[in-house]
Amino acid sequence: MGCSSDVPKAASAPTSAAPAYDTFEKIGDGIGCLSLGNSEPETTDIAANKYCTLEHPTEESGGVTVYQYSDVAHRDKSLKAGLVYEQSYLVLSDTWAIAGDVRDLRKIRATLGTGDLRAPAADPSPSAGDEGVGPGDEGEDATVDGAKKVPLGKSATYHGERVQVGKVYCNAVDSSSKNATDEFDSCRLSELADDSDEYHAPKGQIYYLVAFRWKNISKAPVEPSDFGTLVTTDGTEYAADSDLTDSLTQAARGNDDFSTSSDMNPGTTGRILQVYSIPKTTKVASVHWGLDDYSPDDPAFALAVR
Repeated sequence: MGCSSDVPKAASAPTSAAPAYDTFEKIGDGIGCLSLGNSEPETTDIAANKYCTLEHPTEESGGVTVYQYSDVAHRDKSLKAGLVYEQSYLVLSDTWAIAGDVRDLRKIRATLGTGDLRAPAADPSPSAGDEGVGPGDEGEDATVDGAKKVPLGKSATYHGERVQVGKVYCNAVDSSSKNATDEFDSCRLSELADDSDEYHAPKGQIYYLVAFRWKNISKAPVEPSDFGTLVTTDGTEYAADSDLTDSLTQAARGNDDFSTSSDMNPGTTGRILQVYSIPKTTKVASVHWGLDDYSPDDPAFALAVR
């Protein structure tokens, strides 16, 4: 009995401390990256980051991003901002973390044998399937005039991009309020404001504001595809106010290095705020997305909104 009780202790000793993953090379080798490409730091809280292309990524994610931070304070600040925008992380130490699809991160944690997984509550469980809607999906009443219907809460993928309705800090763009902490699926406001200007909706109308979380899930830089008209429950369509949409998107939290008119690197995320001027009593149904340059009147998706 005495000998047998010593065996577990001796066997467990080698695994008591995980290897130190403290360089891009060690992390890349540990993960098994097919390539580890240099990228410009996304924010000032990040010292450096590189994109790791995976051999067998989850769906179309392509890979993960490895981040280096100068200290734990900058790491936590960066992670806090990322989690707000539905990013998931595997924290390796005070100064190293990996961001990507939560299912890829679970596999990486099992491979490395270390890491603290931090993910938004809405991320899919290990056994969950694809929560999105792709161009090839079929189903009863799945289209609206050729555009595939995407239920609220689901995501859509198109040309290496993924979008999903996000949360809006309505009071942050309401010039009559100073409280910017409440989040909603959409905003109906009579006034809008950015850093320098204030806007008033035309008489009898309101501004309808809805945010979309966007991510490049491909292996190459891509420019975000355009959004189209807002569709009401009776089929009426309203075009977006392009000036307000561009202004509020540029000023949105976390969008310091995000552009809707430039190629964004793999793994890049951003928030696109669409603004429509509609009659006050309008009941909204969906927003079109996935407009092709050669057929701008044939959007790929109708994203449900409310």
